[in-house]
Amino acid sequence: MRARSSRSGLSLGSLLAITVVGAALPAIAPAALRAQPAAPAPADAPKQVALSQAKIDSLVAAQKKIQDVEGKAQAKGANADQADAKTQKEVEGIITSSGFGSMKDFADTMYSVGMVLSGMDPDGSDYIGTVAALTKEETQVKADTKMPANEKKEVLDEIQAGIKSAPTEKPLPANIELVKANIGKLDQSQKAD
Repeated sequence: MRARSSRSGLSLGSLLAITVVGAALPAIAPAALRAQPAAPAPADAPKQVALSQAKIDSLVAAQKKIQDVEGKAQAKGANADQADAKTQKEVEGIITSSGFGSMKDFADTMYSVGMVLSGMDPDGSDYIGTVAALTKEETQVKADTKMPANEKKEVLDEIQAGIKSAPTEKPLPANIELVKANIGKLDQSQKAD
């Protein structure tokens, strides 16, 4: 089990991960929004963009479809290389048909949403910053007497890694407000995870 942000229902690994088709399959839930390390990012690395309601709606719609495609591919258990290529092509089609101009546009939107989600207070709906949210989560995990020791260690290691690699860039204030206003939609899109 991975640590979960109680507000977003996403694993910390998901909140701190971002991958895209070509690097990996995207979606906030299936291991997607990882913080960029302190090292210089490649030119094609996701960057923060100004979000809009249309981008949030397109992201939510695309995620549901992507999760379905990924679920079917996993259920078939076919040759991994063939399944990956076919799944990647389907995911790319979903992304472009959902209103994104490119995979980069989709990745940038996910990264921008993830920057906000990773900094949401685990106990509420306020943005407190990634390091503060992870530190608060760490305190909660340490205080959890019901969590098995091996699981607790794994979660605490993951949290520490997240703190060390947390981006220094802060989300745009308008992005924070828009993501907060859409927490319910973003949570709903994760129910299949």
